[in-house]
Amino acid sequence: MTEKFDRYVDRVLRLAVCVHGHGRRVEIKLLASNAVKEAYGQLLPAYEKASGNKVTVSWSGTADIIKRVNGGEIADAVIITECRASTA
Repeated sequence: MTEKFDRYVDRVLRLAVCVHGHGRRVEIKLLASNAVKEAYGQLLPAYEKASGNKVTVSWSGTADIIKRVNGGEIADAVIITECRASTA
C-alpha cells in the first residue's frame, strides 16, 4: 500500500462517519469493487480498531454496483473502478 492510498481510504471512511455524526461509533455500509478487495482487506481492520467504527463491505463487480445503486440501494460509501459504457 502507498501512503497516498492509505490517506484516500481514511478520507472515504471519515466522510461516511460524517454522515452519521461525530462522537459515536457507527456502522458504515460500503459497496466496493472486487478490484480493491485485497488492499481494503488489509486496511479495514486497522481502521476499525483505530476508530471503533464497524465497516460492513459488500464486494462486487463495478457494473453490478452501478446497477445496485441505480436501483436504489443505499450505502454510506461506494468505491468502484473505472467503468466503460458499452457501445453494443
